[in-house]
Amino acid sequence: MRKLSFFLAFIAFSLCFSIEIYVGTNMIYSSPAENFTVDWNTFATIWENYCKLMGLEEPATGEIGDFSYFVWKGHTAGFSRQASTFFIDGVAKKSDKIPLKDTLDTFDIPAMIENNRLILPQMIVEDMKFDENMIEVVYKGRNELIFSEHDGQITVSSVNYVSYRGLLYKPGQMIAAFDTPQRKIDQLIELKGLIRVILYSKELIPGNVVLIPFFSEHKVDQNGILLFYAEGDGRIIIRPYSPDFEGSDWAVYAQTKEIAEKIANHFGLKIEICPIYDIPVGKIGMILLLDNQDIEQVRKFVEEMLE
Repeated sequence: MRKLSFFLAFIAFSLCFSIEIYVGTNMIYSSPAENFTVDWNTFATIWENYCKLMGLEEPATGEIGDFSYFVWKGHTAGFSRQASTFFIDGVAKKSDKIPLKDTLDTFDIPAMIENNRLILPQMIVEDMKFDENMIEVVYKGRNELIFSEHDGQITVSSVNYVSYRGLLYKPGQMIAAFDTPQRKIDQLIELKGLIRVILYSKELIPGNVVLIPFFSEHKVDQNGILLFYAEGDGRIIIRPYSPDFEGSDWAVYAQTKEIAEKIANHFGLKIEICPIYDIPVGKIGMILLLDNQDIEQVRKFVEEMLE
């Protein structure tokens, strides 16, 4: 009975003085330790592995005698084995162990401690921008965001542990919200380290309707909806969405396609999507090859549609 009691007490003691390090919900290190401190070699290895995993700038390491150090993004950390002293950004602390949480705070990497677990972000959001057509997120690590529409807003929430503006968000927490009463999410484009959420207006954007003979020289109205026209076989030609612009022209393409479809349905025309370079990029425009239709009637129809 005494042996069993001693064994249970030993297990309890070990659990109290062991640490686990997680990146998000994935454990990367586990060992008996006290107060989330580790030796220098373990600390340096953990940090190098985390930088590789997240795609962060890797530390430059070196040794001078018994002094080991590394430099990372303007921060310098080092350890003197003979003096049992830890140095970080010029501040010395007499200790043969490295305090993980304090060091991460100095590195501006938000972390949290929960139930003997030190949790680092799985995603580091470096920048988040919003304009009327797009939300753009620049990040390191793995995409752990979800975008949702709620009551005239688009919210950005975490799926895993995500850091943004110096804070660490738990899974399910809202990170940001943008007022978008006339916009909805149309497309999500993911590149390495970059997310673009393309927004689409629920209402057609008003503007001047500009008629331009297709085979003539012309000056483009900056704010106009461009209707290039010529005699033809009853077709409307629009420029396709181009992946070369990484989503930045999606809103214009969607608006153009919607207007063209309404014109086609009303006047009995066909729609063709073709990379016509006469249509300026970034502007709502199309080519109308009319058979028996009156271009002035088309203009009037579009103007009424946009009112």
